[in-house]
Amino acid sequence: MTVVAGVILAAGRGRRFGGDKLLAEIKPGLSVIECSVAAVSEAVSEYVCVVRPDDLPLQKHLTKRNIPWIMALAADDGMSQSLIAGVSHFPNADGWLICLGDMPYLKTETCRRLCGHFQELSENQDTASIVTPVVSSSDEYGKPLLKRGNPVLFSHHFKQELQQLTGDGGGKYLLSAHRNHVVRVTVNDPGILKDIDTPEDLKS
Repeated sequence: MTVVAGVILAAGRGRRFGGDKLLAEIKPGLSVIECSVAAVSEAVSEYVCVVRPDDLPLQKHLTKRNIPWIMALAADDGMSQSLIAGVSHFPNADGWLICLGDMPYLKTETCRRLCGHFQELSENQDTASIVTPVVSSSDEYGKPLLKRGNPVLFSHHFKQELQQLTGDGGGKYLLSAHRNHVVRVTVNDPGILKDIDTPEDLKS
């Protein structure tokens, strides 16, 4: 059985939001982080949220809702440190679905499709793959195009490179460096492009 671990990055400071955006209510009784986790948790074998050591309100919030979490001790050194902590937490996984904690509009079906596609690749050839969702959109002139979004699923072949990332770019470097291994899955989910940066984003 192919094991995909979900890694939900929740260690940012959300300065543009002006407060703790992950705890903001997006639906009656549900926070941004809860909705983000829900989309991922039903699609993967196991999952964890990665948080800052000093974010006690978020830690308490997650604990109260039985959502597993770990700390990225060097979280302020960039998103890469949270990603490294999450990947290292599941060292034997066949792949890691890297998700952002501020994407509450993401559909569970999207995560399932990415994992299902990855499972087919793994069982048939076990080739190195980076599975990304894309959605139909258009440019400023109305020309059709496909836009890539999140989450992104990395196969175990990229474990060492994931653990050596630095800065705040996350796994974007690997997408550029290994273009031949990128597998695009078209989904009907604009939520792959929508994160929460400002209070106005909660109303969209």
